[in-house]
Amino acid sequence: MAGGSGTQLIRRMAPGEEVLRTERMILRAPRPEDLDRLAAFYADEDVRRHFPNFTRTREQTAAEMDWSMAGGHASHPGYTLWAATWRDSGELIGRGGILVVEIDGVEEIELAWMLDKPWWGRGLGREMGEGLRDLGFAAGHERLIALVDLPNHASAATARSIGMSREREVDLHGLCHLFAIERPAV
Repeated sequence: MAGGSGTQLIRRMAPGEEVLRTERMILRAPRPEDLDRLAAFYADEDVRRHFPNFTRTREQTAAEMDWSMAGGHASHPGYTLWAATWRDSGELIGRGGILVVEIDGVEEIELAWMLDKPWWGRGLGREMGEGLRDLGFAAGHERLIALVDLPNHASAATARSIGMSREREVDLHGLCHLFAIERPAV
């Protein structure tokens, strides 16, 4: 795997187990009761317009949740998507995660974030991205990437705000920008 050992920071989690805490959010393993809320914003055309598979049906959302609850990536358990909740209320406001993706024959460690529309414009993408970046580096990875749909200027700004630089365009289910960051020298 690109990067480090993955340590026990990224591992298969029990439903609802906390993965990451930021100033205003908690990322946790998804729970079955998250499905209704997640399906609602996965079906929202505005929220999903920059994703290669666009909107998702309830069944497709359930399948992704099942994948996440089972530990995500088959050969790298724990590399998956987590529920993003508002710390003050526990409300599900998005999802984020650390994934393993193969690009041009190389395994990369991808940071992924998505927020429901009412939570846009509050700096939460940056906050989530920073937390994911820090978790990825704490888990021993030397390089982290983000894949951003070409017209998604907000996500590109988020990637830049957490220290990533645009490297190139890649074709993974459609053209996207590949942003990357290397672990800072100590």
